[in-house]
Amino acid sequence: MFEEQLLDFYLKKLNIWNLVYKDVRKQLFSVVFIFILVLTGFLVFIYLNNSFRKYILFDPFYASLLYFLAYMILFLICMYFFVFRLAISTCITKYNISFKSKHWKVFIYLMIQSYLYDRKILGSDPKLNEKSLDFLINALKERKEEVNDLNLLNNLSSYFALFFLLAVPVWSAFNGWIYNHGGIDDLGKAIWYLATMISIIAILVFSIWMPIKVSLLEELFCRKSSKILYLIKALESIKFSLENPNYVKTETPGVIKQSIINSIVKENNK
Repeated sequence: MFEEQLLDFYLKKLNIWNLVYKDVRKQLFSVVFIFILVLTGFLVFIYLNNSFRKYILFDPFYASLLYFLAYMILFLICMYFFVFRLAISTCITKYNISFKSKHWKVFIYLMIQSYLYDRKILGSDPKLNEKSLDFLINALKERKEEVNDLNLLNNLSSYFALFFLLAVPVWSAFNGWIYNHGGIDDLGKAIWYLATMISIIAILVFSIWMPIKVSLLEELFCRKSSKILYLIKALESIKFSLENPNYVKTETPGVIKQSIINSIVKENNK
């Protein structure tokens, strides 16, 4: 069925990796590889040289956490300057628009619309266009329900909750061990340890994990059901724009070139 071809075109050709990050994959893999290599070498060096500990000015546990945070911050800075900024500039050069622009969604919608015209699903008959879009929307909604039923993340969600429930006692035991063997023998040190751990968790979540998730992982590894929903919304917007031509004129900025869209569709149809 054509809805499967459309979905395949959207998932494989219009994803952020194919359109943007594929052009900077060498830089991305190089940064990740170098940082993994350096981290591995550093850990091996510390493990093989116990005398290195005498140069640590404070508790090795806190020193390790501090080094790890500094390492991750440096990693994020390198990812931003050598990968993310390069991806934006490459995208602007190639498509005349940034994938972080508010118009990127319109750009994707127009590519889907051009693909439908190229495959003769849309034409000059408004009524036939409406029927075709309604059929695709309904078919994709059914496909989304099937994906939701088979979604591994949904099936394992209860197990993740169980994992974290069982991990809490383990974490508590670890903190108890730190308290008993880490030189924490008074209330002041205990409060300092608690504040340190909370700060580290906050930094890991909001300063490291959140930027990576929002800027890269969320776009690269979005669930299939979410992508199908996005495609359904795109078709609904296309349907609305065909019924309201003035809407297209106000929503389509001058930076979006139809010639670029046509070249992408033609290239991906080869």
